[in-house]
Amino acid sequence: MQKTHTSTQIVAKEGWVSIGIAFALFLVSVFLGVLPWVFLLLCVALVFLFRNPERIAEEEDALVIIAPTDGTVRTIEKSKTSEGEPCLRVVIENSLLDVGVLRAPFALEAESVRRRHGLFLPVSLPKSALLNEQLTFTCKGHNALVQMRILAGVFARNLTLFLPKKQFKLGERLGYFNEGAVELFLPLHVRIRVTLGQSVKAGQSVLGYFKGAQ
Repeated sequence: MQKTHTSTQIVAKEGWVSIGIAFALFLVSVFLGVLPWVFLLLCVALVFLFRNPERIAEEEDALVIIAPTDGTVRTIEKSKTSEGEPCLRVVIENSLLDVGVLRAPFALEAESVRRRHGLFLPVSLPKSALLNEQLTFTCKGHNALVQMRILAGVFARNLTLFLPKKQFKLGERLGYFNEGAVELFLPLHVRIRVTLGQSVKAGQSVLGYFKGAQ
């Protein structure tokens, strides 16, 4: 789904309906005197899951690439884009407890978005990249085309990009998903700074640099 609204609230809009329903159930349970603490805990849990914190990039280098999602770096390898072009593939796995807000990894211009409907298998499974629901976002930055594939996980039912906006600043909120993985297909000249197993934060942690960085 593509939306035009911003998401600068302390709690992402994608969670407002769920939190509202849980809060209504809490009020009913208080009135009836039936386990109100259960629904109160549910409200707190949902607020935590849909939290939307402010982030500041660790570096402000013009050629820096920052993490588009919270999570753990699972893959760094040479690969190919969907068009068959050689690239560097960096995969960040986002768990249900991580912040779900997607952020622009660099100052970019949106080129295209392609959605493919599918299953909601655990992203750790080898076949998940072929079978799962996903969005492929192609963008332009630093005179290079970059693809970002957002792969839905078991609980990812809010796979959203904030479009048709075209221009995004470094670290700006780009979209939302509950849980899954983000694959970045970067030019071969990119210098990667992260290592496998490293935890990163969207809009804050440096992944690497485009060619020309010192």
